[in-house]
Amino acid sequence: MLMRNLIKLSAIKLVIVGAIFLFGGTSLKGQQIKLGYINSNELLAIMPETDSARIVLENLSNELGQQLDEINVEFNNKYQAYTRDAAEMTQSVRAQKEKELQDLSVRLQQFQQDAQKDLDLAQRQLMAPVFEKVQEAIQKVARNNGFTTIIDAGVGVLLYIDESTMIDILPLVRAELGIN
Repeated sequence: MLMRNLIKLSAIKLVIVGAIFLFGGTSLKGQQIKLGYINSNELLAIMPETDSARIVLENLSNELGQQLDEINVEFNNKYQAYTRDAAEMTQSVRAQKEKELQDLSVRLQQFQQDAQKDLDLAQRQLMAPVFEKVQEAIQKVARNNGFTTIIDAGVGVLLYIDESTMIDILPLVRAELGIN
């Protein structure tokens, strides 16, 4: 899921066209096609930057969760007070309390939506440099090792990999990033 930025639809088309030329015994512009694959999810899981981002996101999520809990407690307390005392309230006071509850409910829903947007934005901002670093490392490994196409097996694009005809570049990218 996180690596959708690393693969484009045109790359998939290129892979298909490249595979057709490769298996047909043809080369593209006189150049031998060299296919490689990587599981980007596996790579991301071992990167220290991903752990750092995950910690920041968990802290933000916990902070927003606490604020949400406070609003929930406030709503529940007011609702319980309303249901307990509603029979004794005048119609205008009851209407005012109902409006308060309704406004608080709307505020609660709005906070939930805003919190989710904040988390999504924070994730995009924190992970963008990681994705860029991974993309640059993959491109460098591909250029330095003569690959014409790299497929990301981590996003579920492939149903089958014949390891005798493709090369897993994860070890090369790990080395490029200095990850043991």
